[in-house]
Amino acid sequence: VQTVSDLLYHSANLTFTDTRQGDSLTTLQFSRFKTTPDKRIFNLFDQYHWGDINGYSDSLTTTSTAGLGLSVTRAPEQYRQRDVATTIIETGPPGWDAELYYNNRFVAVTKIPASGTVIFEDVDTQYGRNHYQIKLFGPFGEVAIRDKYLELKQNSLGRGEYAYKAYGLDPRQRLVSGTSQDGYSLSDIGGIFDYGVNDFWQTGLRLSKQLDPLGDSRQLFTLKNNFALMGLLLENEVD
Repeated sequence: VQTVSDLLYHSANLTFTDTRQGDSLTTLQFSRFKTTPDKRIFNLFDQYHWGDINGYSDSLTTTSTAGLGLSVTRAPEQYRQRDVATTIIETGPPGWDAELYYNNRFVAVTKIPASGTVIFEDVDTQYGRNHYQIKLFGPFGEVAIRDKYLELKQNSLGRGEYAYKAYGLDPRQRLVSGTSQDGYSLSDIGGIFDYGVNDFWQTGLRLSKQLDPLGDSRQLFTLKNNFALMGLLLENEVD
């Protein structure tokens, strides 16, 4: 069962999954977005999410994690984290098949997990207009199609523009079900800040701390520069 509703000035996304083995998982995320282009939340954010959230991924050094926490974002609509690849995130009924197409070319297929969120990481991009289509197929012939577009002709931030994102979560905990008995801990945290030096040069940094599969903590720092020159988009990252 998957529903989206309004609750206490927030958009509430609820997913309930009951497996044949008798196990169940419930994920619940609350989101709030600015109401007008110039009126930010607390004068700071364009949007925030809390509850069962997903962290950020750059596809090269970090993978997306999920858990109980909070994320905040301030960024123009055209902002993107990377040019050379992108991450596609979509929600859908758990157990359905999700096929990803890039510019009408099949890329990958996966099954939507119990959380109701499917993530395709390190998806190709090219200069110009990029069209991504996610086709969802249910067990009884149901079909749903979602389209996403990414325009790559210049840096995502102009002169003097800036964007930032930050999140903190505990991958062992959930808001409603599937929680750990170990207590809450912000074991996964991350932040991104990008600044447009001018219309041709964008610089930024990324910080993250995650638990690896063995339970050990690892810290990552990335300095990046993006250049838009003569019809080319160049991206350099130092980790």
